[in-house]
Amino acid sequence: MAGLSNVDALGVLMVVGYLALLTVVVVLAVRVGRLSRLVRVAGAAQSAAEGAALRSEMRAVAGEVKRFESELSEVQKLLQSCVRHVGIVRYDAFRDMGGYMSFSLALLDGRRNGIVLSVLNGRDGSRGYAKAVRGGKSSSPLSEEEQEALAQALDLVRTG
Repeated sequence: MAGLSNVDALGVLMVVGYLALLTVVVVLAVRVGRLSRLVRVAGAAQSAAEGAALRSEMRAVAGEVKRFESELSEVQKLLQSCVRHVGIVRYDAFRDMGGYMSFSLALLDGRRNGIVLSVLNGRDGSRGYAKAVRGGKSSSPLSEEEQEALAQALDLVRTG
């Protein structure tokens, strides 16, 4: 390099440095490409595993929903046989008692079955009567107050 000036030597040095940097950039680009592929493969594997876990969880949730639907159906059937509708009429059965101490109470389930219970309070004692109701009708004759209590309960059946 006897004939090169300082400027020429600096230019050659810059070209060599540029080529070295270019080589480093290419090597790094290749490594980044490999890492990108590895990340994608790992991500796909992780996504596949997560997807499988999510599908498994969804199947479990769907099973729980079916179980709850079945239980809800059973509860709805049970509620049909529970007292759901009530009608009550208070009255003075013997006009001399003062106060409304007698009452007729209708208790019906969701199928309009149940009883009408009447308690008559007087000076000399109390008497209780129970009359069966099937499909909203009693096979026994009902007093005016019992009919009113039954009508109240049936009104709740229609609107409740």
